[in-house]
Amino acid sequence: MHRNSQKRYYIDGAIYFITTATMDRYPYFLDNIICNLMVEQIWLVQQLMKFQMYAYAIMPDHVHLLIQPQTEFNYSNIMFSIKKQFSHNVNRVMGYNQFYNNHDTCSPRRRTSACAPSGDRGHHQNQFIDDFEKKLIHFRAAFAQKHPGMYPHTRFA
Repeated sequence: MHRNSQKRYYIDGAIYFITTATMDRYPYFLDNIICNLMVEQIWLVQQLMKFQMYAYAIMPDHVHLLIQPQTEFNYSNIMFSIKKQFSHNVNRVMGYNQFYNNHDTCSPRRRTSACAPSGDRGHHQNQFIDDFEKKLIHFRAAFAQKHPGMYPHTRFA
């Protein structure tokens, strides 16, 4: 049986306690840059998907969240967005993925469903994404300075 074969129940107004672990429980979050990136990623998705965040805890190899969906997005949509974008962005910060120019799919100027929730985002949400992109560049510079040469972590999957 596949490990994700459990049924999911969605209850309007419910508060969900969610735990997600890194692949093979690799302790990526011992690195404070990667840990801070996860916090920023959660905050960005919270702004875009409008869910209530009650608490979070980031451990060396897993993350706990206490969230309450508020709009059309359920906890599966929220977690998918956090995990997908974090894995892409942490690989950018570690130097495995490139930073994009304005013509690429996930650049701040061209937003698709692969990057953030679909629909009309408006100026405020575009500003959140633009600000996040600037933070990513800062995280990349800090990571490269802290870890010159070979990257100490395997590619995030």
